[in-house]
Amino acid sequence: MQQPPVTPLLLRPRLAARALPTIIKSVTPSEYQHRVLFWGLLGSLVLRPISIATGAAPLSNFHCLIYVFGAFLVVRGVKVYFQDDENKEPKKNLAVRLFERWSAILSILRLRVHESCAV
Repeated sequence: MQQPPVTPLLLRPRLAARALPTIIKSVTPSEYQHRVLFWGLLGSLVLRPISIATGAAPLSNFHCLIYVFGAFLVVRGVKVYFQDDENKEPKKNLAVRLFERWSAILSILRLRVHESCAV
């Protein structure tokens, strides 16, 4: 079973809101789906204003940070534009390896999904 693409969901919150239940159903066992959706949505509703406030506070006090973040975005955009798309191996990415090590539950859930699809 092919994993759903995550990038479009991050770029379009409305699409993510509609697709999230489908993704949760395909990955989470049925007895945990309600709990996962409830706590995920509640967590996002609580953490979003907190993150906006903690990001806005330094920007309002230190206006030069806007230029620093803008330069960072320009540099990252140039790197992404000139990056070779054919030789991407996510398993070699440090962030992916750390995240998978940190959340071993992903591999367990993937095994369950593959087992349920094979039956």
